[in-house]
Amino acid sequence: MANNKTYTLDEVVQLITDGDFEGALKGTVGGLKDFAGVIRGIVTGTEDLGTRLATLRNELGMFGDAAVSATESFAILGVQAQVTEANLKLLADKLGGFGKIAEMAAGPTVRLFENQQQLAASFNKATGAAGKYDLAMQDAIARNLLFSSTGAETAAATQGLFNTFTDFTIGGVTPAEQALVDVAVALDAVANVSTGTTAESFQLLRTGLNLSDKELGKSVLGLEAFAEELGVSADVIFTEFNTAMPTLAMFGSRAEQVFKQTAAAAKATGVEMSTFQSTFDLTDTFEGSANAVGQLNALLGGPFLNSIELTMAETPVERMQLLSQAFQDAGVSVDDMSRRQMQAFMGTGVFGQDATQFAATLRGEFDLLADAADVTGKDMAGLEGKLMTTLTPGEMIDKVTESTLALDGFAQKSYKVNQAAGVQMLESFRAVRNEIAEELGPLMEKLAGTAGSIAESSSGIIAGAGQQAPRETVNINLLLDGKLIDKRTMSVIGRIDANN
Repeated sequence: MANNKTYTLDEVVQLITDGDFEGALKGTVGGLKDFAGVIRGIVTGTEDLGTRLATLRNELGMFGDAAVSATESFAILGVQAQVTEANLKLLADKLGGFGKIAEMAAGPTVRLFENQQQLAASFNKATGAAGKYDLAMQDAIARNLLFSSTGAETAAATQGLFNTFTDFTIGGVTPAEQALVDVAVALDAVANVSTGTTAESFQLLRTGLNLSDKELGKSVLGLEAFAEELGVSADVIFTEFNTAMPTLAMFGSRAEQVFKQTAAAAKATGVEMSTFQSTFDLTDTFEGSANAVGQLNALLGGPFLNSIELTMAETPVERMQLLSQAFQDAGVSVDDMSRRQMQAFMGTGVFGQDATQFAATLRGEFDLLADAADVTGKDMAGLEGKLMTTLTPGEMIDKVTESTLALDGFAQKSYKVNQAAGVQMLESFRAVRNEIAEELGPLMEKLAGTAGSIAESSSGIIAGAGQQAPRETVNINLLLDGKLIDKRTMSVIGRIDANN
């Protein structure tokens, strides 16, 4: 019985029961080809999605709801795969004058869509977040295209906050926390402050000073503006701030101002931040202060320092100023000191072991850059303006077009559907397999007994075309339990198809 007809499952079973193994085998092959054609039609969009799904429902009704569910989920994923630059430009050609604008947006839109999906998947792999924050990340990638064209820095900022800023995901990612992601991405782009460093600053400010999300953003933007005003790399300022913050937290609400005051004095005098801090720590108790004052007064030749006054000086800069002023009052200049005198003063341990730091302390104008501490941080528009100063004309055009023409929403709209479709496909394909196996279960014994006859008929077809075919056997169990189909079965099907 040779024919090209596609049979339903019931008809295939009847053919096997009647002993027409050749017709059953060829009918099944034809059905598989039709099924594949329908899927291709849906995915490539060559035919109406609704019409093809309806057709597919009719053709697969014999498999029950599970097959329909599996096919629809497959189609959803396939349609998403058609969001390509070429397809969007093809659509733009049909939109007349408006289509020219749409064509310009095609490239940026597709790149945004692809980056949003890829980076969300990578984030989930790295954090185990299981898609919980995909929408928040995809929104952030779209918002920050000007600062991060590929979205990589935005993803890094999100991951940095996820791993470092402990409050980031408590109760979900709030709009205020989304704004912190934006700040971190912008600082990376305009000031070369890594998103990880910014995330650490957020954490220290939250745990040390209990600042709100809005205050956190304002504080780190203030640090960036302070660094610019001071003429110091923002990355250096942020790193020093993060290093000093565990100690500075004791100043409470004044911690940021004390840091800026100290950093400004360090820039003006050349005295390192660590020297300010070590001198402050050494004289921060009455005992330590009394010991230092006793030694220094003896070397200066008079009561130029008061231990209580020194201890009560509240900040590192104020304390260092008192020490420097004592030398001026005593008429002792570092420029006139002998090596032995300098050695004696450094032997007190008050100024550390670096002679250049000691000299810088005595010569320094501590208040020279004090006004830099009062500068106000930029808003996001201000950071956008600063970004433009870092770009060549070509880079500027690319940044502006990529960030303004990309149409957002594809990834967000497909997120839940995509996630559900994948799970639905997995579950329903398993259900299809189980339904087929269950329906054919009663025939297993007969199929096992007649497998040889099927192979014999197949060999006869091939031999009729003038070829000598080896005897093949079909492992039906592998097909029905959902595992790999025996290679020999595929070989037989291929030859039959070729013969047809």
